[in-house]
Amino acid sequence: MDSEIANLRKLRCWTLIPWSSLPPNTLVMDTRWTYRKKHDENGTFTKYRSRHVAKGFTQILSVNYFESFSPMASFVTIRTQFVLTALPMFKVYQYDVELAFIQSTIDPNHPPVYCTPAEGYEDRRQYVYQLHKHLYGMKDFPRGWSKLFVLPTASHNSNLMNASLSKSSPTQSPANPRTPSLRFSTHCRMSLNAIVSTKTALTKAVS
Repeated sequence: MDSEIANLRKLRCWTLIPWSSLPPNTLVMDTRWTYRKKHDENGTFTKYRSRHVAKGFTQILSVNYFESFSPMASFVTIRTQFVLTALPMFKVYQYDVELAFIQSTIDPNHPPVYCTPAEGYEDRRQYVYQLHKHLYGMKDFPRGWSKLFVLPTASHNSNLMNASLSKSSPTQSPANPRTPSLRFSTHCRMSLNAIVSTKTALTKAVS
């Protein structure tokens, strides 16, 4: 729990403000802790995992969320990815990006979103969080994550992916560092951009 809160604070997900500063009848979303056991690829227990999540079912459309549509990967897209990576001399690596959805920022043009503080860390009777980034459980958090990959600035997308991959660990180490490889995140929304980036990588590797 301490590491979860430390990561959220490091990413500046919220600003702590007093209840008395809120306008009357402000909708404050409730939050809770979730717990689960983590296992490795062999099914052996490794650690306990806690996550501070929002009760998104209390959100109201056009009040504290506005759009929830998020493009999803189709099986045709996934199969195309693996067909391209089936070429000789290519390997596929799978990455797990920690706190992937927390990277998405709430639209500053929308009204502010408030939620109750993490239980056990701030006084929930006196303070609330004004959110700057999405929490797991919010209805619009997948849309916020997918929007990071459709921004008009291509360099931003590249920097984001490089930063995400640098913080994650591959499930398999390359046997030959000279062997060309394709890498993609398990949290990425594979769309037309993914196919284009794969085609570019293939063209560069083959040439």
